Amino acid sequence: ALPYDHLSKLDQQRTGQGGYLTIELDSFLVDRILKYAQQCNVSLFQLALTCYYIFLFKLTNGEKDLCIGSVSSNRYRHELQNMIGMFVNTLPYRLVLDPTLTFGQLLYNVKELCLSILQYAYLPYQDIIQLHRAGTSTSNNNKQQQLAFFQTLFDFNSMNDSSSTTMIELDEQTQLYRMFGDYNDRNVAKFDITLSVNYDAQQSKMSCSFEYTRDLFESKTIENMANSFQVLLQQLFSNLSSFDKEKQPLYELSLLLPTEVRLLNSINQTYVDFGHETKYIHHEFVNIANKHPQKLAILLDDQSLTYCETSFYVQQMAHHFIKNINVKPKQIICQCVERSIEMVISVLATLVAGCVYCPLYHLDGIERLYMLIQSTHSQLVLVHSQTESKFDSLLDKIKNENITLFNTESFIINKISLSTHNTQLLNVEIDSTDIAYLIHTSGSTGKPKGVQISHNNFISYVHSAKHVSLINDMHVFLQISSCSFDIHVEDLLASLMLGASLVMLKTLDIDYLSSTVERHQVTRMHTVPTITSLLCDYLEETNSFQRLKTIQCFCSIGEAIVPRTVAKLAANLSSDAIIYNLYGPAECTIASTYHMVNEKDLNASSIPIGHPLPNYQCYILDQYLQPVKISEIGEIYIGGVGVFKGYLSNELTAQALVHLPNIKVKCYKTGDLGKYDVNGEITYCGRIDFQVKLRGQRLELGEIENVIMKSSPNKISNCVVNKVHDDKTKQDYLVAYIQMTPNSDMNEDKLKSQTKMYCQAHLPLYMVPTMFMILDKLPLNSNGKIDRKLLPKPDFAAVYLNDEMIIIEPNTDMEREICDLWCKILSLNKISMKQN
Repeated sequence: ALPYDHLSKLDQQRTGQGGYLTIELDSFLVDRILKYAQQCNVSLFQLALTCYYIFLFKLTNGEKDLCIGSVSSNRYRHELQNMIGMFVNTLPYRLVLDPTLTFGQLLYNVKELCLSILQYAYLPYQDIIQLHRAGTSTSNNNKQQQLAFFQTLFDFNSMNDSSSTTMIELDEQTQLYRMFGDYNDRNVAKFDITLSVNYDAQQSKMSCSFEYTRDLFESKTIENMANSFQVLLQQLFSNLSSFDKEKQPLYELSLLLPTEVRLLNSINQTYVDFGHETKYIHHEFVNIANKHPQKLAILLDDQSLTYCETSFYVQQMAHHFIKNINVKPKQIICQCVERSIEMVISVLATLVAGCVYCPLYHLDGIERLYMLIQSTHSQLVLVHSQTESKFDSLLDKIKNENITLFNTESFIINKISLSTHNTQLLNVEIDSTDIAYLIHTSGSTGKPKGVQISHNNFISYVHSAKHVSLINDMHVFLQISSCSFDIHVEDLLASLMLGASLVMLKTLDIDYLSSTVERHQVTRMHTVPTITSLLCDYLEETNSFQRLKTIQCFCSIGEAIVPRTVAKLAANLSSDAIIYNLYGPAECTIASTYHMVNEKDLNASSIPIGHPLPNYQCYILDQYLQPVKISEIGEIYIGGVGVFKGYLSNELTAQALVHLPNIKVKCYKTGDLGKYDVNGEITYCGRIDFQVKLRGQRLELGEIENVIMKSSPNKISNCVVNKVHDDKTKQDYLVAYIQMTPNSDMNEDKLKSQTKMYCQAHLPLYMVPTMFMILDKLPLNSNGKIDRKLLPKPDFAAVYLNDEMIIIEPNTDMEREICDLWCKILSLNKISMKQN
């Protein structure tokens, strides 16, 4: 789709008001264009149309099936040439563009297309519409069909330039000019955009005029488009000899303005020299324990350990792993325990022994746990009293495969009772590039992917996070997330690497969580937006926001956070507290970008994910790995010190880590969509897999979700939009799942009706969900994120009728027959005549 400033409006909502912008090309560029047309034996119309196809391909983010309208004189017979009358006809020029072609190859294709279309110049446009409509739905009116047929028009005029409009110099270096105004003769725009290329042969001047509808575009957007079109022409014709000689594919052409190139280059200038004195995660912990032995390290309710005590148990357990269980360096040790102090000790002991930590979520089914143990080839699984019995059904298999179950809780209790212990500090030789931990993420095939993060990855992340004040040694960390989410590693290890204190939670109960914050004076929280929303709703309902008064740093990660939730937090935290919106896949070590929330964000439609962390890079690219323009959506690629080594025994690594053009190191292909704003900040725009096609239209589910959230900000806590297939009608529908705020007193049917009306006013029809479902709570996965797979499938019979509808009965025999047919097809008892 074209880069609209305002989402497509219904026919009746459009004013039809048009705007007009003209740019005049400099004489050097005009001369090159004329020479190229002569050299290739093509008309200026064919050459300009080819350029416009490329421009639209880049402008629409890679749309290859392009249909452009163009006006024909329609004097296709000799006897019509001198006849007085209006013969003008509009013809559709449809082309499926191959981005791998060179410009010369595309030009040849366009030339052939133009010649073939002129054979049918006599066919009136209205007849073409009728033929087109015969093969499609007849439910839309004529103009909607016309808009669907093509949204942009191209025109080429050979003329004498008699315009008296003042030319304002736009760019001294390129000598490009513009004429910008309302253009009173054309104050109505028939199409979304019309490009007219005007050539004055006598003065050898050429200009490009953009006519646009103000209902859809702001003047600044059109000005940016016009400048981008100039940039494209300069690339194509400034150096005629080199362009085709290099066989440059079309997808490598760019619409980036010089100012945009400079901004994009500056975004990734993130290098900071941290020295990298520490090679291993556990070495930094040992150093801190030696410096501050009596400082509190871990707290869990009434239990606590100092750094000295923690170090003691870590060393004893690591010695036991090596001497009694015979573990070897780089071996993967799985841990399946509930939240506990032993959990932290075991993780550190695993690293001190030179091994790899792999968490197993204790609430997962035993078959999944066994599958993960097998995939890691682990010979040691750490458990404690609450989880050991979970493996009873696998004891024979475990014994046959020489897998050891080790109860960490029993070991620590026994060590306390024993008077003898090993005082020697372990120093197992490994490399900083060796794997420190392995975290499993969901895979598209249903098989989990094991993400391998090295010591160097994690240490580098900690340095970067500390540099921008995300973490520091004075913080009191609260460990909230489950062990299946990688931020639990930050909580456990980064806190103890820095010399901070770590507060553990036994359960994830909101009342218990908030009271623990108050009791232990927690200063730093890092969690997902869903948990944040539940916490804010509970504290608001119980009037107990004072429990968070000690929080200095609140970090949100994992999903897009709702501005309304952030506004609640900001209003109730202390005045010096900082809220960060973070972004980063597990493959790039915890977080890759950060944004410090400001007052402007609280009333925005979305909150940015910000800039890359120090020594991280973030690129937003199209499907051909080319940079996108500012405000254009593309896929996020991450490079830098946090990028993982690869998946464990998984062929998907080659697809995930890619070499980008002109970048020496590999980057991670995230599958996330984002865009830059004019300040170089990144906004998260959803997943590529949430970009769906419905009845030929490509749409972003996240865009619809944002509109729904804005429809009733005080009534809707969260929402998800999914494409759902109805087995009866064999059709796909958009379904919106809505979670109401706890204090909402609105009737569910009224909220659904109100939300649908808001969507119809702010979204094009094809983006309005067919059905709205109210849920008590949106289903969450073990990481606290919304699990779309667990959303209930709706009863689509309710799509066609609801309780509030007034049934208009059929009057004629034909109406009754049609009504009976639809009832039979849709398995319904009745249908209103006016039902859509």
